Amino acid sequence: SAAVIPVGDPCTLVDAITAANTDAPVGGCPAGSGPDTVTLSGDVRLDHVIDSDPHRGGTGLPPVTTRITVEGAGFTIVDLGTDTSAEECRARHRDQPHHRRIVD
Repeated sequence: SAAVIPVGDPCTLVDAITAANTDAPVGGCPAGSGPDTVTLSGDVRLDHVIDSDPHRGGTGLPPVTTRITVEGAGFTIVDLGTDTSAEECRARHRDQPHHRRIVD
């Protein structure tokens, strides 16, 4: 069954996505299991590049390789390196919509 991975101390969004991708615990995050839901408990500020791709550019998050839903609960994710909003993130990742779902 799917896991719910809450982002907040000590689980970062980067670690939560990695845990969901690998179905293993990472940092302070529990292991994912199948199509996971990552929940935000506050605003997330990404301040350095984790992944850089010549087609997508740099991003503060690792690639999403499994089905993940991010429940924002009204909080925001801001990539300080690119100032990318959730709406821009949706547009940027239309190539693999089956892997990414962002819920405001």
